[in-house]
Amino acid sequence: MIRAALILLLGTLPVTAQQDFTDRIAGRYAGGIGLPAGNPCPPAAPEGGRPVGFEGETYYGANFTCRFHTATPVRGMDAILYDVSCTGETGTPYDAGRVMLMPTEDGLWFIQDGRMQFWPRCSD
Repeated sequence: MIRAALILLLGTLPVTAQQDFTDRIAGRYAGGIGLPAGNPCPPAAPEGGRPVGFEGETYYGANFTCRFHTATPVRGMDAILYDVSCTGETGTPYDAGRVMLMPTEDGLWFIQDGRMQFWPRCSD
């Protein structure tokens, strides 16, 4: 009984931490996926589409959508590793690999094998 309660309690802790994390990364960034580094902030709501940026664990780009899943917290860091699956404008899904997201007060570090970018947070 105690073991089951402990497993249940421990099983809910990462979800709470992960929800806090996804709440902190929500929004728009300059230089987001599909945008060159240093790009100005994307429009808040492009005509006929969703805003470019994070909503929960989904990133909405101009012509694609990426789902960040299988979250793995990075020990000793305010960062989470994700597997990323995307769907392009043709509707064809593809694997976008593994990404580490690390939020700061001013934006978000996007770290992928062979690439690291800082995306400044857009003000709404």
